[in-house]
Amino acid sequence: MNSSPSTGSAGPHTNDTGRWADIFRGRLGLYTLALNLGTILFAISNFVVVAIMPTAAADIGGLRYYAWTFALFSVGSVIGAACGLARVMVF
Repeated sequence: MNSSPSTGSAGPHTNDTGRWADIFRGRLGLYTLALNLGTILFAISNFVVVAIMPTAAADIGGLRYYAWTFALFSVGSVIGAACGLARVMVF
């Protein structure tokens, strides 16, 4: 019995799959860039809110509402991004 794979059949390890470098080229490159920029902007805006919140805690009623403020900001950011994406995809 021959245990070596046949050379004529297309197995699961064929070379028709892409490479990691392909996600940075052409149309996939634009999607990758947009996804990375969106992630960076979301992270920066969350960082700014977290940095400012200890100072603003007194204005919103103390630390009791601290978590709610950050959670509502994060949920609002996600909903806003989703609405913006839906608008872009329509036009």
